[in-house]
Order: sequence, then structure tokens, then C-alpha cells
Amino acid sequence: MKLTAITLSLCLSLAVLRAEDAPVELPRVTVFSPRVANQEPVGSFAMPVSALRYEPLVDVQARNLGEAQADITIRGGIFENTGFRVGGVSLYDPQTGHYFAEIPVASAMLTAPQILTGADNALVGFNANVGTVAYGWRPITTRGEATIGFGDHDLERQSYYQGYASPVKLAGRSLAADTEFSRSSGDGTIAFGDHRFSRVNGRLQLAGDGSQTDLFAGYQAKFFGWPNLYTPFGVHETESLQALLVALNHRENLGAGDFVQFGAF
Repeated sequence: MKLTAITLSLCLSLAVLRAEDAPVELPRVTVFSPRVANQEPVGSFAMPVSALRYEPLVDVQARNLGEAQADITIRGGIFENTGFRVGGVSLYDPQTGHYFAEIPVASAMLTAPQILTGADNALVGFNANVGTVAYGWRPITTRGEATIGFGDHDLERQSYYQGYASPVKLAGRSLAADTEFSRSSGDGTIAFGDHRFSRVNGRLQLAGDGSQTDLFAGYQAKFFGWPNLYTPFGVHETESLQALLVALNHRENLGAGDFVQFGAF
């Protein structure tokens, strides 16, 4: 009989115990970013409707391109039940809902849009049963931006924005102004799908001590075409739209995130 010897080796290790290190507290980081990342997904110049193409709560149905003519529907609603609001006033076209988004204001002058439904829409919406797309007037700072672009089908577009905040104070508030010019033209991706757009904006602003007053004037002219724009009969249809908006808005912050604002247009 063979005997197999099994040797067990015991390895003892000495563990040095020490008190756990105190947790490292990282500094606070504040990020300012709109909820919709792509704010300017356009083939022409940016309009207030442009950012809504990537807004998950909104359905944008466009003829030709979103900036040519866009029918806006908040998801869960129906056509012509969505309103637009800029500052303290609700804008609406007296013709049809096809023109609700024809707002001649540069995106650089507005805050990112908020989608108001339910009680929020009932409080501030007008002529909108389902919801309201609400923009605010952006505070003016000294800054500028310019864009120029070219593409196929003879596409070309240019835009220029300049803001200036003066150290001059009126009634304890700072005076500021900004202006914007844009144009775009192209032959379109298909025959008879061309467009010619232009826009000019100007704004004066008094801000300080928790209040902001804006006086705005803007004009926009848009010509565009599209086969079967409205009818299914093989017609090459066109539209020529001119929009003029003059608006006065005042906002007073009350603290703790509360505010009151009113305006006229």
C-alpha cells in the first residue's frame, strides 16, 4: 500500500489596518445648456422654429424646409391647437395655423423654447388648446457672431449679429442694443423648390435691478416654391410672405424664481 502525503502550507499575512481616508469633495460645477442640443439645424438662416425640429415634445411638418413653412403640433394634440409666445405676449396669425411659426425674430435674441402644457398652458397660453411654445427675450451682452455658408443647388446663406451693452445707465438700469441681418437663397433639392429669404432685426433693452424692458422691431420676407405645396394636382406652387413685428415687453423678477411680465405687439 502506497501512502500519499499531503502537505498543507499555511501562509500567514499581516494586514495593516488603517482608518479610511476622508471622502474627497469635488467643487460644484454649473452647466448652462439648452435641453435641445442642436439649436441651429438649418439650411437657410435660423428661425425660432429651427430648434423645434429636435424637440421631442413637438412634431414639425415642413413644406420644402422647416424655415420655409412649418406646421407645429405638440405631441398628443392636433393641428392648429399649438400657440407661440414671445415674452409676455402670445403671437398668432389670423389666417391659418400654417403661419403660426412665421415669427421674424432672430434666434440670437431669444432664449431656448419651453413647451407649456396643462395648467401652464392654461395660465399663459392664448388661442391654444393643447400647448404653447414659449420663448423669452435674451439679455443683451456685448458680443457678435457672423456665419456664411455655401452648398449644392446654388445654396448660399449669410447672417450677422451684434450686441452691445453700454455702461450708460437710465433710471439705474443699463442700456443695451442689438441688431441682426440674415439672408439665404438656393435652388432647392428638386426642380421648383427654390427659396429667397431675408430678415432684419433691431432691439433696445433696459435691464437692471431685477427688471428687463425690450423694444423690438423686425421684418422678414420669404419667397419659396415646392411642387404640390398645397394641392396634389402636379402644380408648381409658390408663396411670398412678408412679416413685420413690433413688440414691447417688460419683465419684473419678484425673487425665488417668480416674475411678472407683460407686453404689446
